[in-house]
Amino acid sequence: MDLRNQQLKRIVIKIGSHVLSQGQTLNPKRVQALTRDIVNLKKALGAEVVLVSSGAVMTGRMLVQTNGKPVSVGIKQALAAVGQAKLMEIYSWAFAEHGMNVAQVLLTHDDLECRERYLNAKRTFVTLLKLGMIPIVNENDTVSTEEIRFGDNDRLSAEVAGLVGADTLVLLSDVEGLFTDDPKTNPSAKLISTVEAVGESLLGSFSESKSQHGTGGIRSKILAAKIATELGLGVWILPGHKEDVLCQALVESKRMGTFFLPAKNPLNTKRHWIYHTLKVKGEIVIDAGCEKAILLKGKSLLAQGIVDVRGDFSRQSTVWIRNAEGQFLGKGLCGPSSQELRDVLGLKPEKDKDVEAQKNERGIEVVHRDNLILTAPA
Repeated sequence: MDLRNQQLKRIVIKIGSHVLSQGQTLNPKRVQALTRDIVNLKKALGAEVVLVSSGAVMTGRMLVQTNGKPVSVGIKQALAAVGQAKLMEIYSWAFAEHGMNVAQVLLTHDDLECRERYLNAKRTFVTLLKLGMIPIVNENDTVSTEEIRFGDNDRLSAEVAGLVGADTLVLLSDVEGLFTDDPKTNPSAKLISTVEAVGESLLGSFSESKSQHGTGGIRSKILAAKIATELGLGVWILPGHKEDVLCQALVESKRMGTFFLPAKNPLNTKRHWIYHTLKVKGEIVIDAGCEKAILLKGKSLLAQGIVDVRGDFSRQSTVWIRNAEGQFLGKGLCGPSSQELRDVLGLKPEKDKDVEAQKNERGIEVVHRDNLILTAPA
């Protein structure tokens, strides 16, 4: 079975700034061409489409007429505020030509890290799609700071694909796909048609590079592919500058770009949310007995197996889990706070509490096995 040709019902498409640009400015004709391709894709497959589009800062810079790429956070946020409105106006006009309406959705990482807001966002997307809208997503750059950013729209698109329950993620780029080497410097570099799994060796082969307008490079796209494939999605990197590239690849099944196969044993949505969306607040170090219990017996992580607690975190925070040799074992949602764990680990006999009671406290469940993901860190 060719997973490239699976029946697609919901597709997330990420469009980078470089795909929309001509020189240093937004090119409305490119938006028109991409819009036409998306409309044709929807009609051919009967699929719902969510767009994740960059370009707000670039558009704002064009309107405000500043020179160069902004380095000040304040200037970038101001340009995003100006440019986002114009960008949505252009998209709205382009889709209206085909009788379709768009909806703007601006997100920060905080919106998806908070479980309640995550579920609220999911309901909004589902409702918009039922109404026949084209949701157009961007990071809310006007309020985002380093602490609450996704980092780049490649990662945002992967998170959104998981949020909306997409079948596939398409990353439209200014490159043909993933190559064995940089084709700009090595003419012998070959296009990688299919990637079976995104491992550490693949990630280590590519350094981060960034375009004049964008914030992501090829490594950020590989990371996005890792996030999405681990949820069971297929992921494409396609050349966004080619005419009708979406229909050619997803409808006509023409061989182009790079396709990442979905994981054979994907994470369920909650475990995926814990592992890929929640930010780490601390670390727990466990002994050999606890390591054996969680790795080989599928047990929950208990306080009695903990030898160290690192960092300060509140209840229901995410933590990395290490063994005594310092090796990362996985990530989990920790029930007690760091202080509560330290209190338990530091128990000494007290007059008002017998030894048996203290042993029971050391046996408390710290990370339930359903909230424990045992895998190497991304």
